Amino acid sequence: MKFLMHTRQRKNKTEVHKKRQATYERKKEEKKTKVHQFLQLPEAHKFMSSEEEVDNGFLSHSYSWENEE
Repeated sequence: MKFLMHTRQRKNKTEVHKKRQATYERKKEEKKTKVHQFLQLPEAHKFMSSEEEVDNGFLSHSYSWENEE
């Protein structure tokens, strides 16, 4: 009986872990989709840094929110 109870507890832990993992994976995919959709919008470009190629490498510009206007 003790072995049966231990096996049942292990099975319950496995089921709980599977449910948590499924929830994590679903939320991860939702977040990935939201980020991808956001990056398709023109407004998203103001949050990206633009770099220009010059003779000796790249010239980095500050982010738009760091600019004092």
